[in-house]
Amino acid sequence: SPMVQIRFVSADGKREANVSGAFQSPEAITCKSPDFTKFGALEVVVRVSINGDPFTVNEASFIYYANTMAKKSMAFGPGLLPGLQAGRRHSFVLQAKDLGGKLRTTGLDPVKFLVSGGPSDGIEEARVIDFDDGTYEVSYSVPSAGEYTVALQIDENPNDPDSVFSDVRGFPRTLAFAEAWQKLTPSGTAARLKGYLRLHSDPAAGRVFVFVKDRADSGAPDYGTAAEVAPAAAAAEEGAETAGGDGEAASESKAASAPDMVYTFDLPSSAWSSAQLGDAAGPAEPDFESLQAAKLRAFQQAGVPEKLA
Repeated sequence: SPMVQIRFVSADGKREANVSGAFQSPEAITCKSPDFTKFGALEVVVRVSINGDPFTVNEASFIYYANTMAKKSMAFGPGLLPGLQAGRRHSFVLQAKDLGGKLRTTGLDPVKFLVSGGPSDGIEEARVIDFDDGTYEVSYSVPSAGEYTVALQIDENPNDPDSVFSDVRGFPRTLAFAEAWQKLTPSGTAARLKGYLRLHSDPAAGRVFVFVKDRADSGAPDYGTAAEVAPAAAAAEEGAETAGGDGEAASESKAASAPDMVYTFDLPSSAWSSAQLGDAAGPAEPDFESLQAAKLRAFQQAGVPEKLA
């Protein structure tokens, strides 16, 4: 209405433009912001005049933004690194920038993330979260291992009738995805079975420990291989023949026991290592009885029947 005039004026008062407004209610007046292209992107103050009265002393703030420019915007984050796993959702951040390369501080930019290549089906549509501060979180996944082409695009003029999307700097690009399930290939020497064997894991470190000991009442002596057993048996028979002539009982031949050991399986490297138990450089043996008692107490507190615990 010509009776309602809205003035947009720069902070220094040198640049201004007036438009007509529409009276909606005692609390609201609407208008279409005037073209400030010749003045550039800047913050202005807004004043109102009704029925030819002077413009109000009270004012409201309004910011003219330069359009987002895709080629000056940038994307970063773990979802763009090489060696990602297929079948898992990955994410990264898009930072929008304007024509002058300045960071945008508002949202509402139309953003597309397109994935092509690999299988022709099974590619889910990417999810874009607008934080309304010029940044966007993009998350996506691919169904299987292989190379995919990804494109990140922004519509630089969202108010135009036609939707034209432009590539963000650094796109399109090719990303290689690996299988989510990787076969472990253990290496090194596994633990020798002896009279005492206990397993313990450390999930935080990604390690499994095998504690192996000789028990005094373990029975048969501990031999590593059949090649070690045969010579020891022959030596025992020879000793018995030598001492049996005078009827005296031959002293029983005993094999020297191997030292108590701890074997460590490292999950990240899939490798075994070993150390003598008690060695300062090796892991210490936990108190298994206390651990077992703590587990039983936890089961009891959770209401698990004693037979099941």
